[in-house]
Amino acid sequence: MNSIDKRSKDELIKIAVAGGGFVLDAESKAQEDLVAIAGAASHEGATLVLRNASRKTTDDMVEIAFASKGSVIFSD
Repeated sequence: MNSIDKRSKDELIKIAVAGGGFVLDAESKAQEDLVAIAGAASHEGATLVLRNASRKTTDDMVEIAFASKGSVIFSD
């Protein structure tokens, strides 16, 4: 877990809305938090890279991708 993973959902949303992209461990936040962060990233074109994404279900990944409008990259 890196230091960005330790930030709260609200902090990460603020960063994403400001246009900041970052790499986040997909296991570090609840699914609903990841969806909210991905949605925030889509507003200013920030890129969200989710590590350990293979541990998410396909439906979870689709939900995150839909919220991100193309701003998320899934990685292992």
